Formats: sequence, structure tokens, C-alpha cells
Amino acid sequence: MEKRTVRRRGKPQCVALIGLPASGKSAVGSALARRLGLSFVDLDEQIVAGTGRSIAEIFRLDGEEAFRLLESESLEGATRGGRIILSTGGGCVLAPGNRSLLKERCTVVWLDVSPEVAAARADPAGNREPHRGAGQKTKPTAGLDTKPAAGLDAKPPAVRPLLADGNVLERMCALDAIRRPLYRECADIIVQAEGKSPIAIVEELYAVLD
Repeated sequence: MEKRTVRRRGKPQCVALIGLPASGKSAVGSALARRLGLSFVDLDEQIVAGTGRSIAEIFRLDGEEAFRLLESESLEGATRGGRIILSTGGGCVLAPGNRSLLKERCTVVWLDVSPEVAAARADPAGNREPHRGAGQKTKPTAGLDTKPAAGLDAKPPAVRPLLADGNVLERMCALDAIRRPLYRECADIIVQAEGKSPIAIVEELYAVLD
């Protein structure tokens, strides 16, 4: 675990989990909330509850830009006050305003996994051809995402449309190239989350957050 500034002066004790799709944010977040006796908020679930529509439906009918606006509004509300554990969507860090909110209002934990591991978790069916080399271009798509299930390697209950069609590994690598520097920019704590159970990660975090 790489630990930076865990608690900045004047920062509310909202702990926000960031990372690639299927990095374990929901599983770790809910377990961490139980361990610390705090409320758990899943940002995507909050959006679904507020709109009455699934993430896939919002993407399909309204587009990514509309979803990102909803995501920013939900993030602002969720981080306004109170001590919570917050699981963000994989692309939450794309908007500069979201990154500012996370850095100002939260202790930010990045669950760092490789795109290969994230793809394996997100696509148990195995739609993962070898990643193309530098000479074969892949269009980076910011909106690709998936919702992890309760277990880190369990099949996710839903996949967003842009990730559902095509080579999941290739697309996850494109996501990682765009988002990795943004995750690093926001993170107060970096957890190498590969090969660890949610409970093991929670115990690492408990030692520095409690």
C-alpha cells in the first residue's frame, strides 16, 4: 500500500474508492463500511435509484454525456457532508470538477489492478483476445465501464453497452491508458488490489483509516 496524505486538514471523513471497472470498489467499500460502522454509498446505485433507470438504459437513451452530468450531481450530493464510504464509478475521475471534489472532500483510495485482471473479472466468458501492440491502434473510449459483483472475481450483474460489444481486454487497456494518471492524481492511498480478497484489503485500510 502506498500511503500519501490520508487526512488533510479540514477534510470531511468521506472515504471514496476509485479504480478501473471490476477493481472491487463495491465489494471493498461495503465491507469497509461494515468494518468502520459507517454508511456505504454506491454512486452508480444512487443514480439508478434517483432516475429509476439502469446505467445501461441511461447510456443507451441519453448518451454518456448525460450520464456524466448525473454522476457529477450525485457525487456533489454524496460528498457534501457526513462520514461515509463511497464507491465511485470507474469513469468518475474523468471530469475535472469531480476530481476537485474528491480531493477536497474525501480521503481517496485507489484500488489499483491491471487492465488484464480487470478484464478477466469483468468478462468471465473470456472475450479477451491478446491486446494489440503499439502498431495496431485502439480507439480509447472513456465511457466503457462495468459494475463489479459482490466478489472481486464474480460475474458482474450488468455491463455497460460500450464494454458489452467487442474485445473486453483491448477496451479495458484503452480505459487504463486514459484513467490511470487521473486515479494517481486523486489518490491519497494506493492499494495494490490484485490477488487479495475484499476482507484483506479492508484490513489494510482499517489500519490507516480507523
